[in-house]
Amino acid sequence: MNCLGIPANYKVLFLQGGASLQFAMLPMNLRTSGSADYIVTGTWSKTAFKEAQKLGATHAAANTEADGFKSSAGQTRSRSEGRLPALHIQ
Repeated sequence: MNCLGIPANYKVLFLQGGASLQFAMLPMNLRTSGSADYIVTGTWSKTAFKEAQKLGATHAAANTEADGFKSSAGQTRSRSEGRLPALHIQ
């Protein structure tokens, strides 16, 4: 069967879920070990951070929720000092 011209040695997955499903899919697939830092600058990154916390070590490198997400995160320094496997900015 020819499906969109995809070669036979590839598999196609049709998954249920919207964009917010990616909040779990990203850390499940891209963070193979260690922790991930998140820069929380709004509702979407806050949701992504909460979802990632369910899946392993997670740290908010910056969080602007205290002022209602009305400022930028500014310059932050990860506590991992360059050895971080993942950094999420949204």
